[in-house]
Amino acid sequence: MGRSNYNGKTLYYIGLFLFVAGFGINITDAPEPFSLFVIPLMIVGLILLAVSSLYRKRKKDSE
Repeated sequence: MGRSNYNGKTLYYIGLFLFVAGFGINITDAPEPFSLFVIPLMIVGLILLAVSSLYRKRKKDSE
């Protein structure tokens, strides 16, 4: 995470939170309305984690 800029770090932590929330709901015996959001939460979390790697600091900004 040290090489990412502010937007990349923000996307990373939001994606991580969404993935863990979806995974946590999947593990527990959640009521029916919540269990419908498990797969979309995990997919959106993984997409945000992948997109966050595209936000890198420029070489002149890291100095």
